[in-house]
Amino acid sequence: MNNDAIGKMLHRVENQIHRKLDNIAAAQGITVVQHIILSYLWEHGKKRDVFQKEIEQVFDVRRSSVSNVLGLLEKKNYIQRQSVSADARQKRICLTEDGTKVYLAVRKEMETVERSLNGAFADEQERKLFMDMLRRLSARVQDM
Repeated sequence: MNNDAIGKMLHRVENQIHRKLDNIAAAQGITVVQHIILSYLWEHGKKRDVFQKEIEQVFDVRRSSVSNVLGLLEKKNYIQRQSVSADARQKRICLTEDGTKVYLAVRKEMETVERSLNGAFADEQERKLFMDMLRRLSARVQDM
């Protein structure tokens, strides 16, 4: 494979971004996966009850994996599992104050990374063109 291979360059950039996001989350004592779940709770938990089963389905992750991540978040006091009056067996998952703080701290840093990435483009038109190209590449890969 040559140095101008599209797949190779996309993979390299994705690894660099992922490593940066891992470091941001780690600085707050969490993983990117934990941050994604906190993010989901932040967005959806305000409007309605969120249950483990929903997280499993939304992220297409096995029950045991989600259970482990939620257990770690609960141990760190970032979430609470609360009984539901209609069915005591079901536990809604709620973001705690500590969970909200860590989520917002990581999100702020990740937004800084996103702004920096956007700064690589000369203007909004160039950024939109790049995003369109990425979408076309993604569609092409799906059609293969």
